[in-house]
This record gives sequence, structure tokens and C-alpha cells, in this order.
Amino acid sequence: MSSASFATNVRTGLGLEHTMSTRENLTVSCITTSTAVLLCAACNKPISGRVITAMRNKFHPEHFVCAFCITPLSKGTFKEHESKPYCHTCYQKLFGVANRV
Repeated sequence: MSSASFATNVRTGLGLEHTMSTRENLTVSCITTSTAVLLCAACNKPISGRVITAMRNKFHPEHFVCAFCITPLSKGTFKEHESKPYCHTCYQKLFGVANRV
């Protein structure tokens, strides 16, 4: 999947809802929780403080990483392939046009 688009709703502890949508480069939404009990999709432990919302899941910022090189993805954009997040460098190396059969 070389390009993707998605829309996600983010609900903060204050009851405010923000919607973000992008095309091509998937973006990461980062909010701070205050009242909701959220579980990290990577470690399945409660999240307090900052939370990453991506790919219809919630993550601790340190647990949202590239599926190949394990680089944190919490500060920018990522590419998604088969429901896994990748940094742009790894995505290009693994799934770029030159690697297609």
C-alpha cells in the first residue's frame, strides 16, 4: 500500500473531539489523557499522560515504533503496510517501487 488515506476521531478527557485526515503520508495524533482509561495496543497496559492515536489504536509514545527498525514514530509521519507502521526509510527499502515484483 503505497498511499493511504484515513480519518480518525480523537476524544480528549475534556470531551473535545478532533478529527484529522490525511492522504499519502499517515500522520500521528498525540493527545494527553486525563479521565479516560486507555490501554496501549502494544503492551496492553494503561496509558496515562501522552497517547498516540494511529491505525485505529492507542499507544504509549515509546511503543509506537517502526515494525522493521523499531524507531519511534511519535514525532512525525509513517507509512502503513499490512496493518503495520513503518518509517519512510524502511518502507521505501522494503516496499518501494524497485522492490515490487
